[in-house]
This record gives sequence, C-alpha cells and structure tokens, in this order.
Amino acid sequence: MKISVALCTYNGERFLKPQIESILEQRIPVDEIVVCDDGSTDGTVDILKQYEATYSSLFKVHYNKTNIGVVNNFEKAIALCSGDYIFLADQDDIWQTDKVEKMIRFFNENGDCEAVFSNAELVDEKSDSLNKTLWELLQFKGGLLEKTGFDLFRYLLLFRNVVTGACLAFKKNALNHILPFPGNRLMLHDQWIGLKMASCNKLKFINEPLIEYRLHPDQQTKSIWQNGSTRMDLFRAS
Repeated sequence: MKISVALCTYNGERFLKPQIESILEQRIPVDEIVVCDDGSTDGTVDILKQYEATYSSLFKVHYNKTNIGVVNNFEKAIALCSGDYIFLADQDDIWQTDKVEKMIRFFNENGDCEAVFSNAELVDEKSDSLNKTLWELLQFKGGLLEKTGFDLFRYLLLFRNVVTGACLAFKKNALNHILPFPGNRLMLHDQWIGLKMASCNKLKFINEPLIEYRLHPDQQTKSIWQNGSTRMDLFRAS
C-alpha cells in the first residue's frame, strides 16, 4: 500500500509549515508528498526547498514556470501521484494525526468506496477555534441524512457542494473517473471530483472532523459555500 499526498501551494508561507508538519506526523506515514507550486513570489519556495533537502525521498516538488490556477494545479499534482491512495491537501490547514489512519481504515471497511471526505473543525488565522464545524457552516447534516438512505449524488447536484478537497481522499482507480477535469474550468476540482464519484455511487463520507480547516482572507480556494447550488449543465460539461 502506497499513500500519496497532492499538495498545491501559492504564496502560502504563512501557514505552510504547520500543514506540512501535520502531514509528517501522521500515525500511518505517507509515502510521497507531491507538491506543485504555482509561481509563488513569497517565501514558499524557500520552505519547500528546505523540506526537499531534509526529506529528499519523500518530497517531489514541481515548480510551475507560469501561474496555471488552482484547478489546473491540482489536476497536475494528482496526475503526478503514484500511490494507491491519494490525499488532497491545501497549504493552510492542519491534519489531525489520525486522519490517514482513519481514512485508510474506512476504505478497508467499505470495499465499494473509492473516494471519501470528512468534516473539519473551523479555525481562524491564529489557529483559534471558531467553535463550529465545516458541515455546520454548510448546513450538511451528514449523520442524519445517512440514516435516511439519501442519494448523495442528487444532493450534490441539486442542492450544494459539501465535498471539500482538503478533506478528500480517493483510490488510484478513481483517476479513471475524475481525470481530466472539465476544460471549461467552471467548477472547482473538489466539486467535480465529488460529483463524478457520487454519480457512480463510489463516494462516501466520515461523519467526524479530521482536519482543522483555516478560514482567512487569502485562501486560494474561496469558501465553497460561496459557490451556491451546483448546476447539471456544469456537471455535464467536459
């Protein structure tokens, strides 16, 4: 079993080190951290080079010559991963030490599942708790809805996206469903992955927070609750 992390960076020096350290401190160690930096102009590159030098066999860092945008950058990072399981990571969150362990266990206990996302605790720029979870903010009652046997695909398609990339992991087989991303780039990568995997009934969720999701003005992927309801024409577009 090989575990990959696809981490995208862009001018993320403020929060990058705590995120990387939280990935390195996982109870089940990851096997590779594939980083795609999208033309950072702050100290992000220096931070990445330090980790490359210290963990040369673990970090595989790619520096984009021009800025290609967050969706294209995640598509690139995912395609470069070689693991059996691929975990997405933003540059500004913090993983709980048992995130990988719990997600791998979930995959093992749910053989038909090829992608899974979790809840998250919300924190601010100083890492202080906002006393709210991401799902509470999105009004997603995962545990309750699960008991009713609701259709996750219809929920994502007709109501709103609740699949956050920073909370998402998937098996290598999922690449056959999600790549390439739509050429028109009308939706974020996590929304696309969630819809595609739910459409074939391969997406499930873990009803507990496994990361600290940071809210701050400089987020590259702006709050997914700002995107509104999903649209069928966007999903069908390719």
